[in-house]
Amino acid sequence: MKVVGVVRMENRVAYRLDCADTIVVARKDRKGMVRLEEAALSERDAIRRVQQIADLGIETLICGAVSGFVFRMFQHHGIHVIGGVIGDAQDVLDHYLSGNLRAGAILHRPAMKGSGGICSTRQSCKRKKMRNRGAGRGERNGGK
Repeated sequence: MKVVGVVRMENRVAYRLDCADTIVVARKDRKGMVRLEEAALSERDAIRRVQQIADLGIETLICGAVSGFVFRMFQHHGIHVIGGVIGDAQDVLDHYLSGNLRAGAILHRPAMKGSGGICSTRQSCKRKKMRNRGAGRGERNGGK
């Protein structure tokens, strides 16, 4: 198994790499058991942050959004990036370890009973889309 890192903000995958405060590192020990370690991401500068992650021995990085510049820097260090991932960091890691994680995956548990798993961010996005329907055709400005 490759050494895998999941950048986190609290218990969720950080929605942007530069917002992450910790990284969970998963690696197999000599007995074949997956061992989890947590490290603080203290560097704020993009170049230093990439170097800090590379120094941890990460071979695959799971994260939310990452800029093209930083993505190319990870490639330069030989780190495979699975970006655009949203969800609980442990769930994401479990999906990766089972071979079921792809870039852009949205994994989340329902926030409360009966919520259907739609997080507050997605719900607010739905409301914005509903308000903006027809805006390009002039309906909001009294046009036909």
